[in-house]
Amino acid sequence: MAAPTPNTRMVAHAAVGIAGGVAAKKILGTGGFFVFLAGFVLVIMLNEALDAPVARAMTAAGLQF
Repeated sequence: MAAPTPNTRMVAHAAVGIAGGVAAKKILGTGGFFVFLAGFVLVIMLNEALDAPVARAMTAAGLQF
């Protein structure tokens, strides 16, 4: 299997970040600074955990950019 290209990794990073932001909004709701901070941390954790697997899945599916 081919390795993901840098552009594919960038698209995967953006997709995980957007999905994480939507998930954080659904989970945490609206609020002040501390809710924003918790959402920010959640998105960072999701990016760390899911960037590489999503990029590999995109490559396996033939989505190279």
